[in-house]
Amino acid sequence: MRRFLLSFLIATSSLFSQLQNPLLRPECAELFAVDHIEFRDDLKFNVDAVQEKWLRAPGQELWHIDERLNDKQKERIWNSAKKLGFVERCYPKQRKYEECLLLGATTHVVRKRLNFLARLWQQGVRFKRISFLTGHRPLNEWETTFLDLDGTTPLDLENEKCPTNESEMMQLYFRKASLPAEIKALPFQLIAAPMQLDRRPTRKDTVNAWLKKQQKGSCLFISNQPYCLYDEAMISSIIKKKFHFEVVGDKLLKENFKSPTAFLDTFARWYYQTYHNQEGN
Repeated sequence: MRRFLLSFLIATSSLFSQLQNPLLRPECAELFAVDHIEFRDDLKFNVDAVQEKWLRAPGQELWHIDERLNDKQKERIWNSAKKLGFVERCYPKQRKYEECLLLGATTHVVRKRLNFLARLWQQGVRFKRISFLTGHRPLNEWETTFLDLDGTTPLDLENEKCPTNESEMMQLYFRKASLPAEIKALPFQLIAAPMQLDRRPTRKDTVNAWLKKQQKGSCLFISNQPYCLYDEAMISSIIKKKFHFEVVGDKLLKENFKSPTAFLDTFARWYYQTYHNQEGN
């Protein structure tokens, strides 16, 4: 009887841990299985495994990743991503914030994030100031088509210098995109992190640069799926509960889920950062 009770308590404890810890959810195990990675209750083992197999090489960008997975694996990864929260739209929990921060990205992603920002404003979400967190990353040739928020109408570039890097591109969009007039009237700041010696500025670089100028109050960060969970984990590691913040973003459409291998890189970064946040690192 005692042996049975002990076994029951161990099994119950393991199940409770899986329910409480997002890194031990069955959907994570399903994702590991798609690419033949062993999944254990040992989080450090899991972190090391996905870092080794799914993380892209240093200096390699998401758009440089070669697709190596087949259609069946893609479907299974999509289903797991939905269950884990990497697909559906993330909405604000409040109606009012002190500051809204648009996270930098490639040109078409910035347009999507601004579109989502405009829709939130139209739905009644308010903030007192707006910041763009970006860096001097040179634009790729395929990023130099500048369309308005509808995704079809070219921006009016008359009397405008054509942007050559991400920070210039984001400033152009704030000036020229069809944003509500009330948003354009808000106090605005551009936080542009410089290029490093051997790499472009990262999200961590831009958030740290912003923190040096940050004013007190609740903050709303604008991202998009499938990046919201990773951005939230990364920002949390820097802010460390000093003030309230949320990360929101538009949903990921299945027709835009073109590179499951690139998604696995994002998942690996979220898994790593969430683990270290839990460990207090």
